Amino acid sequence: MNLKKIDWKELRQQKSLLVSMAAKLRDEDSERVKSARKNEEEVDALDGLINFIDSIQDDAVDKSGLAEKTVFGEVENENCLAGMRCPECGGLGPFEIETATTVTMADTGSLATHDIEFGAFAHISCPRCGHEGKVWQFVR
Repeated sequence: MNLKKIDWKELRQQKSLLVSMAAKLRDEDSERVKSARKNEEEVDALDGLINFIDSIQDDAVDKSGLAEKTVFGEVENENCLAGMRCPECGGLGPFEIETATTVTMADTGSLATHDIEFGAFAHISCPRCGHEGKVWQFVR
């Protein structure tokens, strides 16, 4: 396979769509075990495709010598906000995100914060431009 002939921008967009689809499936509430099992299989299939695309991208940079920016696009968030950008202004954050968190609480107030989590359907807003939506809408 000639990796230099791949449309990297289109592949990034397709990968982003797969990541969003997997996030949606993970967050869906399921009442029936059969439905949950089907969603789990779909998430596993999407994760497999995403990992495959990751491998192709890594090989393109590491083995074929393509520029990282060509393959992965411009450098963006790499930690808690990896792959996220405001769809309105293009800002990389920080964002205000509705989260679920665990705290150690005493009568005098919280003593420690643990495990801050948010899903694809959590409310998010961009302080830079005021755009609001769901987390999955901010994932590129």
